[in-house]
Amino acid sequence: MRFKIFVLFIVIALNGYCRDVTLDLTQWRQLKHESVGVYCHRDDFINGEKVMAIAERAVPKIAQDLKMSGIEKIMIIIASSENEFDLFTQDQVPEWGVAAANPIQSIVYLKSPRFARNKMNLEQTVVHELAHIILAMVVRNRKIASWFDEGFAMFESGERGIGGRVLLSRSFLTGNEIRLDEIDEVLSFRRSKASLAYQESLSAVEYLIELYGIDSISQIALSLRAGGSMNEALLDVTGFGFEDFQTKWLEVMKKKYRWYIFMDFPLILSLCFVVLFLTAFAVTRRRAVRKREEWGSMQSDEIEEIT
Repeated sequence: MRFKIFVLFIVIALNGYCRDVTLDLTQWRQLKHESVGVYCHRDDFINGEKVMAIAERAVPKIAQDLKMSGIEKIMIIIASSENEFDLFTQDQVPEWGVAAANPIQSIVYLKSPRFARNKMNLEQTVVHELAHIILAMVVRNRKIASWFDEGFAMFESGERGIGGRVLLSRSFLTGNEIRLDEIDEVLSFRRSKASLAYQESLSAVEYLIELYGIDSISQIALSLRAGGSMNEALLDVTGFGFEDFQTKWLEVMKKKYRWYIFMDFPLILSLCFVVLFLTAFAVTRRRAVRKREEWGSMQSDEIEEIT
């Protein structure tokens, strides 16, 4: 059960990239602090205060990790219903999504916890989307590979857990891992595949940080800002192009996570049932064979007595 809950959270804490929309927020409640403004309806004012408190803590930390000295204005809009959220995001977010980031306008769209509370960890969701917005500011909205963008957002929001490691272990064991450059299509993935894509993204970014330090993230972002491709940015910072980086990352991850398969309790339980079934079948068959042999022996004895 714990694993299923973890996967569900990872899947619903995703970001969608939305086209520009014109907003009239004059009738909304507003909370402002430095570079962040939170807009909500009256029924969500308490949630608005919670979101603002999260943003006040998260924005300086994300900016520091990206070596960004000044943050432009960020808007966080709390949608009071599914219809309102779909209107803001123009139906571009999968049904399992609870938040979306528009990097061009520096807007975070968030479903109200009043109707999405069973699907979200509010703090992790808000921090995740703020990380997208601030990273986009650093690169000045140049193209960012999704695995890097999502991996950084998950790193900042602390979306880690044993369930994600088990998911990686299972995919590496079965050979069902996703190429990092295929993660650009993540919003079209089904839930299970999207969850794996996000876990791979996180592991790739953590691998970068483990080898080259947190500064490697800002260095790659600045390389992208200067107009470099992801391949060129990786080459500048790590000495490896994308293909070599992906190969090395995959080799390390397969070794690192291979033992987590033993914590895949649903899989282990299924295997136990299979083993028990096969064992019971083998024992039953052996008894049946032994019984036939005994019957055959008894019949032979009876024939000998008659003769």
